[in-house]
Amino acid sequence: MQTDLGTLRADLAARQAELAAQEGAAATALAAAEEAAAVRAREQVAQSASAAEAAQRERDTIAAQLDAARREVEAAAARVAEAAGREQTANEAAAAAAAELRAELERVRRECSDLRAELQKQKDAAVCVICMVNPARMLMVPCGHVCACEGCVTDMRDYARAHPHTPHHDAGAAAAGGDPQLECPVCRGAVQQTVKAFFGS
Repeated sequence: MQTDLGTLRADLAARQAELAAQEGAAATALAAAEEAAAVRAREQVAQSASAAEAAQRERDTIAAQLDAARREVEAAAARVAEAAGREQTANEAAAAAAAELRAELERVRRECSDLRAELQKQKDAAVCVICMVNPARMLMVPCGHVCACEGCVTDMRDYARAHPHTPHHDAGAAAAGGDPQLECPVCRGAVQQTVKAFFGS
């Protein structure tokens, strides 16, 4: 009976030792598994942090590129606005110059019209006041009127010779074969000499 009890005690001790060994091995395995899990967790955290840092760097790079692109767009818009301002200024200057040229052209046209009218007036006035047909070419001296044609002056001279009673008749000149004094058909002043006048075309 005692032998059986001893055997049982030995078996129980052996079983306890085996269980203790199994518990130690399990504890060791659990600790190793926990350490491995912790290492993996730390590696994953480090990888996640590295990925987050890389993503942040990429976001910063993209933000910098966007900011640079925005500055370029703003600079281009400023250049376009400046060019548009210069173009508007140039257009306004061109319009003002065109208006000034049109006004100058109108003034020149008016002057030409006035000159043509004056020229026509002078042409009309340069007609013999006696026959009203031929151009007046004879200058009366000393009054200076150019008012008769050469033919009418000849007729006036012949008439003065034939009618010595005219107010300005110079009998001595007529007797000597010279020209008697004539009377200007415009101012009625004494004409001492007649000169043929020439006008530029």
